[in-house]
Amino acid sequence: MRFLLCAALIATNVSSSLGAEVVSRTGVRVQVAPSAQKALQCVVNYVERHGIKIVAMRGYGPGTVTGSLHPSGKALDINHALAVHEHPAP
Repeated sequence: MRFLLCAALIATNVSSSLGAEVVSRTGVRVQVAPSAQKALQCVVNYVERHGIKIVAMRGYGPGTVTGSLHPSGKALDINHALAVHEHPAP
């Protein structure tokens, strides 16, 4: 079964710069904001403990919806590409 899991951490008054990394057990790596790294790594660990194999992640990047935290590196998509194929648009 394929899953789409999104986690977002809102950090106020904290600067965001490249340099922090979240890593899955399968070796998938993604860059996130340093202020969000611990929380997002915790999410990845939780997901893997519950049997979900991580094959792709997305951290920093353009926002795909209004208010997205991806541009600031405070959001993480897990297995996002798989969900697009599983839930095609009507």
